Amino acid sequence: MKLLNLFCGIAVCLLGTTACSDHHEPNELSPNKRGDIALSVKSKEASVELLDFYTDFTTQAIEMNLNNKEKTDKNTIVSPLSTAMLLGMIANGMEDKNEVQKIANYIGVSDMKALNELSRTLLTSLPSVDNQSEFILKNAIWANKDLSFFDTFSSIMSQDYQAKLELNDFSNEKEVVSTINRWCSDQTNGRITTAIDNISASDLAILINAILFRSKWENEFEFDVKETKKASFHGFSKQTTADFMVSSRKRRWYSVSPNFSSCTLSLGNGAFYLNLVLPDDKMSPDKISHLYNKEEAIALSESSQQCSVIVEIPKFKLNGTFDLKQLLEKAGVISMSESILWSMFSPTAEGGLIMKQNTSFEIDEKGATAAVVSVGEMTNSALPIDPNKEYTMVFDRPFYFFLRETSTGTCLLSGLIADID
Repeated sequence: MKLLNLFCGIAVCLLGTTACSDHHEPNELSPNKRGDIALSVKSKEASVELLDFYTDFTTQAIEMNLNNKEKTDKNTIVSPLSTAMLLGMIANGMEDKNEVQKIANYIGVSDMKALNELSRTLLTSLPSVDNQSEFILKNAIWANKDLSFFDTFSSIMSQDYQAKLELNDFSNEKEVVSTINRWCSDQTNGRITTAIDNISASDLAILINAILFRSKWENEFEFDVKETKKASFHGFSKQTTADFMVSSRKRRWYSVSPNFSSCTLSLGNGAFYLNLVLPDDKMSPDKISHLYNKEEAIALSESSQQCSVIVEIPKFKLNGTFDLKQLLEKAGVISMSESILWSMFSPTAEGGLIMKQNTSFEIDEKGATAAVVSVGEMTNSALPIDPNKEYTMVFDRPFYFFLRETSTGTCLLSGLIADID
């Protein structure tokens, strides 16, 4: 079967310590004032509709990963933003409107044109909203030279998804693979160097979304290296000793429910933040894997108050690969084993679909981390918080994390830290 190969490569580095000459160092400039990303009425609706998808997609990915007995690495790192953008590109290239509707229903948007408009806005605004952070968000499509892009699809990809469009001789497998991997490495500053291993001369196209995000803490003294200490992390599969960073005493957003506690840490000029969600220490791994949901997330968000909170969290550097194909098949979104009509080409071509996502995530005293722990058993009710009391959150067990843009809630990266090596 001819295949339409799709890869979303996400490199998220929250350090800002090394960079090549083509990438600026965060904090080189005086901080610009944080402002909300301007959205039209339609794109605002799409942005709000995506909020539930960000949480649902994350928890689905975590549950699938934890239930995969063949995979020993139980850490889950995914990008809801990259997945939504990639699915938007795919939907625009499909002939069957019923298949398009399945994708729309899955990501929760009622208007695909509004999603296209939102994508255009995010591609333009996210990289410029914070001059204290480096943000690269790129799309590209490499198609077999025997094909040609349909004009309407080409226009949407160029305008709304700002995608690089190229036709290549797929019979020169090594050359094409090298070209694509080099592009991915360039966009992610060397964080992801191998997006694809091989292609076939009969493949139709390769669609890629790449993200690089690098930032320092909004408060440069958030974590003092002198305060970092050794402590135990009680993971799903093992207990290890890790370097735990200890934050300064600072008022930050904090909330608590019977099963979870949550806080946020700001990045750059405040345009981005990391949401950390910690489960109750008595919660079992099987409950952590599926009890955190969008209702719990909303309850924690709506009940949050500013309090003095000390955060203790381990440093880590993680890389991962996630099988989007398996998740989307399980969700009934796309049947990867069946041939699909692709109207992105002129004339229409028929072929299957392969999808995967690679991620890289690293934090230390210079960078910021978002952590979200999934746990929330029977209730989403919030507990009272004393704004004058000081709270301490110690992330010494599996936790969830969500990296978001402040004004739209766009989720760049999310997942579960299950084990620390």
